Amino acid sequence: MIITTKIKYAINALVYLAENHGTVISAREISEKLNIPKEFISKILQSLVSEGFVCSKKGKNGGFVILANLSDITVKSIYVALGYTQIEKVCWLGLQGNCIDKICDLCTLWEKMSIEFEVSIKRVNLQILAESKFVNN
Repeated sequence: MIITTKIKYAINALVYLAENHGTVISAREISEKLNIPKEFISKILQSLVSEGFVCSKKGKNGGFVILANLSDITVKSIYVALGYTQIEKVCWLGLQGNCIDKICDLCTLWEKMSIEFEVSIKRVNLQILAESKFVNN
């Protein structure tokens, strides 16, 4: 699993919504504040609506508001909401068929790191990220 731009945008948007808890924020405002293309953030937020993390309100004063408890939204659940359901097992050397047999030290290391990464993203939640001074900077 890798940290894609889509994941970064989703986390930053959720943190922004968390900072404005209870306030309906338009996709345009999120886009402008976080420097994310509006169409892209709208699509990401709709995926998060489907998971019940946020609610969307239509109309002139429409936008998005966070619904779920911040500690219930893990980084892993954000990955799943955006369609990333399993760790990507890709051979860095392009030897896909051989990696199944773990003949390469790099593949073995990648598998260990992937498992550790998965465990970590299950523990880190939006509450922790919202309290971090590094997000949205």
